[in-house]
Amino acid sequence: MLIINIGLLVATAGAAAIAWWQAIAAGRERRKAEDAAQRALVAQETAAEALARSATAQEAIAAVATQRPPWSGPRRVKGDIRALVNSSGRRIIVERVVTNPPDGDRYLHVVDALPCTINAGEEFQYAPLAACWGAPKGMTLIWRFDGGSEQQSTPVPF
Repeated sequence: MLIINIGLLVATAGAAAIAWWQAIAAGRERRKAEDAAQRALVAQETAAEALARSATAQEAIAAVATQRPPWSGPRRVKGDIRALVNSSGRRIIVERVVTNPPDGDRYLHVVDALPCTINAGEEFQYAPLAACWGAPKGMTLIWRFDGGSEQQSTPVPF
């Protein structure tokens, strides 16, 4: 009977040692799982932030893609007269024209008196006079949208 009790004691001690080892291993695995859960949470937050930035960037790209250029052209109208077409979809007020070089104004004829209003789809017509010494190489339109105060500029080569 003593041998049986000693055998049961050894078996119980062995089972207790195995249970103790499994408890230690389970504690390590629990800590690993908690660390993995924390890393997953951080990754999820990072992904959510990246998704928000991506959505903002896509909205900005869509806004730029749908924005029309303010002017199209220039195109030849008749003879030396050329035109820029207001393709913005909005009314534009051309306030002044600056030639390049600046003293080349006498070689440029603007059809409408400045400042002038160009409705959407209408043309701003001008005629660079004969190419000669001192004639401008281009001009810059200084304009703004009707109702706006921000001046914008558009360079136009001749």
